[in-house]
Amino acid sequence: QQMIPHHNNAVNMAKILLKFGGDNVDKVEDLTSTLWSIINEQNFQVHGFRNYLEPENLLNIGDSITPQAFSRRVMEEEECKGSETNVCMKINPYTSETGYYELDRGDFEDLSGPSPDITVKIGDVITFDQSDVSNWYHPVGFAYRADGAHGDTWGAEENPEVEGAGELQYMINGKVPTCDDAGDTGLDCYEPEFFYPRGDWEGSNYKAVLTITPEVAAASSGGVIYYFCHIHSKMSGKIIIEDYAGDTEEQALYAPVVNDAFDTDCGTTGISEYAAGAENECGVQFFGGSKDTHFEKCLQAVDCQMHKEMIMETTADGSDEIVTFMQQMIPHHNNAVNMAKILLKFGGDNVDKVEDLTSTLWSIINEQNFQVHGFRNYLEPENLLNIGDSITPQAFSRRVMEEEECKGSETNVCMKINPYTSET
Repeated sequence: QQMIPHHNNAVNMAKILLKFGGDNVDKVEDLTSTLWSIINEQNFQVHGFRNYLEPENLLNIGDSITPQAFSRRVMEEEECKGSETNVCMKINPYTSETGYYELDRGDFEDLSGPSPDITVKIGDVITFDQSDVSNWYHPVGFAYRADGAHGDTWGAEENPEVEGAGELQYMINGKVPTCDDAGDTGLDCYEPEFFYPRGDWEGSNYKAVLTITPEVAAASSGGVIYYFCHIHSKMSGKIIIEDYAGDTEEQALYAPVVNDAFDTDCGTTGISEYAAGAENECGVQFFGGSKDTHFEKCLQAVDCQMHKEMIMETTADGSDEIVTFMQQMIPHHNNAVNMAKILLKFGGDNVDKVEDLTSTLWSIINEQNFQVHGFRNYLEPENLLNIGDSITPQAFSRRVMEEEECKGSETNVCMKINPYTSET
């Protein structure tokens, strides 16, 4: 009930920018695709929510839109077993805005906490197993500086990665990828599949095989290289080469986010100051009732956060539609992400009972966090990111295809969608 109007708001914001942004939208790399993603994906999710609510008479609007039935693909898979040479990877989404990696090497090494350090030696060949479904939207990479392809700051140049032949090999379903862009490592076959719909993605098995060659050790900073997420930033952890014999200094790695008790209870990040009775509470009730459960208290806090940050983080009297849209959409997306985490945290088995709802929640978390990174990446170089934020963005990528314009005829009907004529 909360997410339907929230998504409708995002859809309408995207339509407004498409309507008024004109050629300026096309000038921002991949922004048009992002806006259409917001419109189509969130409308699809709204249909699923309505489909669940209406049979129980809980859809509190007079709405005649018939929802799209969700689909699901399930694959039986062998559970990963950690060992000296096999690192089982998972994502814990509750530990930060984007979550952190959790690693398991069995009895060989005790790995606890967010994106923990691991130890290796020259000559080691280590498999990083990403078969757990939580890895969706989090393809692992390896670099000589933290965050690798994301760079050191918003809009910065990419940092050098481990990407030489014989140093890194990505595997899909136990095989070396053979797509046209496979290159030496297969990354450009591997990473794009992490953008597939979750139900399709989990039908395959993904692994990255890292070899600690003398060249990798020599190129490291003080005997340390870093694993990182190619899509979401500020998730890096250290790979410490124990027998490194060089004399360069190790790069300082940012400290992980530490959530306080309220955020830990909610499964969120950064909302505690907006809770009822806290420093920045709103004094406004965002939905009815006494709000006497943890779940309701968490929702009240995230709604308050969005309400205040959409005001505080938007440039007053701004003349640039794109900038205003992005400044508004960042806290709006953050709210959706936190709401999804709260339901995952408190919904328990009831979430699994609703067909494909788990996939929808993960889609909200991962896709909208990715879009937020793109917005931050655009705003920061222009000093228009009105928050003190250290998350390094994922640079947007774009695929351009030359296509022949459709010509209508008796036997050929050219179809387009006008997004402004109805909700969908």
